[in-house]
Amino acid sequence: MAMTACAACFSASAATTAVNPQGGGDGSERCLVGVAGLCAGGAYNGAFSLINVFERDLGLGSFVRVTDDDDSVWANSVSGGGQVQALARYAGNPSTLGFDAGGGYIGLTNSLPDGRVLVTSASAYSGDTRPADFRVAAADWLPIPLAAGVPFAFVLNDVAMAYKITSNPASGVGSSGYANSGLAALDYMVTFRVPDSVPHYFIAWEDRNPLLGNTSDHDYNDLVVEVRFSHPLPEPETYAMLLAGLALIGFVARRRHQGGGHA
Repeated sequence: MAMTACAACFSASAATTAVNPQGGGDGSERCLVGVAGLCAGGAYNGAFSLINVFERDLGLGSFVRVTDDDDSVWANSVSGGGQVQALARYAGNPSTLGFDAGGGYIGLTNSLPDGRVLVTSASAYSGDTRPADFRVAAADWLPIPLAAGVPFAFVLNDVAMAYKITSNPASGVGSSGYANSGLAALDYMVTFRVPDSVPHYFIAWEDRNPLLGNTSDHDYNDLVVEVRFSHPLPEPETYAMLLAGLALIGFVARRRHQGGGHA
């Protein structure tokens, strides 16, 4: 199933990859989820998790974890309606995000500095134990230039190590030619759904070389990207019904006005 506007289609019984509550595997980095929204142990003990920070920044409520079977293939709900912005990086290697719709890798984002988290308001990290990590910045959305319904896989590009990791390593679109191709048992991307009025997600990556046969510290904080999709516009039949309804309202209003004038 391609991820678009079907934010309620996830199977509650499907598996989700475990995420280490300690960033860097030992608490030396900010964690993605932590325990009750806080990182546990190490230099970042008690600091806000990344998901906690972004929940606070958006103010839309708690994010919902998407199951592993449901985040491998994606699609725009309207042409050019998908957008991404890179918001956090805790990794020695710089990485960027792109996509593959069957024609190879196409880049989308630039790299972020290591240990950097971008938010739109300082209130998102008010009270955090490591405030130097944060920068307040305006949203910088980048479009996914694909027509509606065209399936694609997200791809992490490890710039320093010159390998790429796909969200869809098993089979189908975007599954061939990547470092984790054919290694479906190793999940290098986890996804969270934002409770928003439009399809809205955060995807978080582990950049460890899949040729090592594991996800190493499995902290999924190496690159965190926000993704959102526009809802489809109404079908032409819907527009026709809307216009007919407006015409009827106008006709009734005119009749009432004329009737009032003859009284």
